[in-house]
Amino acid sequence: MKKLLLILSITFLLVFGIAIGAQAVPYMLPSKTPITFQFGNLEQIDVSGANSITVPGSIGLGLDGQTDGNWGVFNMTSIQSSGVATPNWDLGTGPVIWSDDGVGGTEGQIYGVFYDIRITSGTTASGGVMDLYWQDAGSDFITAADMAGSGNARPDAATVANFTSGTLLARLNLVPGRIDNDNVNSLVSVIGNVFNAINGTAEALAQVDESVTGAWTDILNGNWFWAELDGGVDDPGSSLANPSERLDVRLRTNYSELPSWDDPNNQIILGALSTDPGKTYTAAIPEPTTMLLLGLGLLGFAGISRRKMDS
Repeated sequence: MKKLLLILSITFLLVFGIAIGAQAVPYMLPSKTPITFQFGNLEQIDVSGANSITVPGSIGLGLDGQTDGNWGVFNMTSIQSSGVATPNWDLGTGPVIWSDDGVGGTEGQIYGVFYDIRITSGTTASGGVMDLYWQDAGSDFITAADMAGSGNARPDAATVANFTSGTLLARLNLVPGRIDNDNVNSLVSVIGNVFNAINGTAEALAQVDESVTGAWTDILNGNWFWAELDGGVDDPGSSLANPSERLDVRLRTNYSELPSWDDPNNQIILGALSTDPGKTYTAAIPEPTTMLLLGLGLLGFAGISRRKMDS
């Protein structure tokens, strides 16, 4: 009995430790919940289609050692608890459950970089990686001026260093699935030729990279959105939809040209400002409170068992 009590006590301590450790990231997404993100981008786009941009700083030429056609930094402004508009395809809007209250605020900041995007036409692009980071309140640094293109966020190594600091939340890979029967392109214009005029709207689907562990890796791995890889049979509502081709995040990017980000040495590379919603249906992950209650229950069970043995 003493051995059982020891095992249960250790289990409680481990569970309690996990629950406390989870508080190291001040904001965690609720599990099994439709979520909408709102964030702003500052980015560079090679409108020539030559994919000749070298991303400065620590991510260098990207994951595959090649130059890019599009890269940038972003800052999340709010997170909403949403509702389901179209099952396995679209979410609505709802109440704000987290927001960035600026430098010196109490909410912390969520931000990051995206890169490895290759332009394939005026309306399509392939590849794409999006790294999300957290910074605790008191150490946050992103201002409204930065994300408007008039502050310190510039396409240089110092900017990349800032936007890749802090606690890694997750890495998202943009993947094919937005265009029927297209296994190459991961980003597609739905309004305008955004990679030519830097003015329009593009959409993408993304999958959590489970090989890169962050605080949100598991909870973003909801596999809720249909991919469209089989000539349309995976469209929402289709009886032929394949659950194995579901993806984690849906992105919609609204572009407008930002001249202050023009590259003076290469005028084919223009800056862009975008305000983007992202959507996800989070996975069913036990909350820290639930894990703590489980640990307390195990300890209580051990106490009851010991009293029975003593009597």
